[in-house]
Amino acid sequence: MEFKVKYSDCDSYRVVHNSNYIAWFEDALYSQICDNEQLKTEIIISKIRCRYLQAVKYNSIVFIKTKISKIAENNYSFRQELVDRITNRTMVISMGEYMIGETYESFSS
Repeated sequence: MEFKVKYSDCDSYRVVHNSNYIAWFEDALYSQICDNEQLKTEIIISKIRCRYLQAVKYNSIVFIKTKISKIAENNYSFRQELVDRITNRTMVISMGEYMIGETYESFSS
């Protein structure tokens, strides 16, 4: 997933606000899962955390790399990197876990 950082993603210093990274990582994860597996089931992110290495600024062109590993039946871990297209530098790293179930109720049992 590649995109250009919009003005609305940034604070008054034209640096991306931290809350936007989580939304970007979630979008990239869901996009990859649905594109690759054609899933018609519920996907719940159970853990996610970010490590900010360097600030991303307005008008930057960035892309997200996602790696998914199965850890148990219907449980997966993921690692993502937000990379600057021009410098090829990793700016932010995300790690976490998600679950797949037939319905939302299948997670609560």
